[in-house]
Amino acid sequence: MKSMADRQGRCRGAGVLGLALLLVSAPAARAGEPQFEVAGVAVGATDLDRSAGFYRDVLGFSPVAGKASADEVHLASGGVELELRRAGRPAALDPERQAHVYLNLEESDLAATEKALERWGLALLAPPRETAIGFFAALRDPAGNVLQVVERKPRSPEPFPPRVFNIGIRIASLATAKRFYCGALGFEVQSESHPPPIVPLKPKGRAPLILFEGAPVEAEGGAETARITLVLETASLAGAAGSLREQGVAAAEEKGRRVLVQDPSGNRIELRQSSAP
Repeated sequence: MKSMADRQGRCRGAGVLGLALLLVSAPAARAGEPQFEVAGVAVGATDLDRSAGFYRDVLGFSPVAGKASADEVHLASGGVELELRRAGRPAALDPERQAHVYLNLEESDLAATEKALERWGLALLAPPRETAIGFFAALRDPAGNVLQVVERKPRSPEPFPPRVFNIGIRIASLATAKRFYCGALGFEVQSESHPPPIVPLKPKGRAPLILFEGAPVEAEGGAETARITLVLETASLAGAAGSLREQGVAAAEEKGRRVLVQDPSGNRIELRQSSAP
């Protein structure tokens, strides 16, 4: 197994590749190391029916047959899984100050999404901001979880439903986060050339990850509070969990085929056994 120092070497950037290249194929697995791949997110919901309707009707997710239960609803967008889980309290995080995991969704018509939000009694957190990629806007889902939507430039001539663009992770320190996500979890930096405070990671699995540095306080805790959890899959959960323990990453909780850990900013990451091929 490679040492932590060897794995941290992957945290160096990959030249002048831009953020638009985040959708390329994942790199090949390295022999002898536990491999984590992005499966999607788990999202807290105080009202499962309302949240399921919101993600389906406003954000274009589709139901996944055969996985629903009294406390969970499974949806998907382009292969990215979203598992709604019952929560006792709504999220109340300050997205500018607190660490959190969030979805970025690409869409063809931001104005149409804004109107759809109004029909649900919701609104954008602030007017859309223009970037080199397009127009970004943040919003809260019915349980208070924060998401972002982007309308790319130039605008698509053909309308399309919203789709997952990437999964963002707001953290306190890029240096510390890269040591964790690259050194412990085995991801690699895609590029250091994107204007800070963003560092994209090479895609592994169903959605790219980006690290977004801010000045956040630790992520909101409490098992009953709605929040978004990053979900990673591995072919050998026991081996991967053992490797993390050797590197000093303690499990916050272990439940059968799932292990919960936290990144240095307090964001939750759920590790699970991947399904048999």
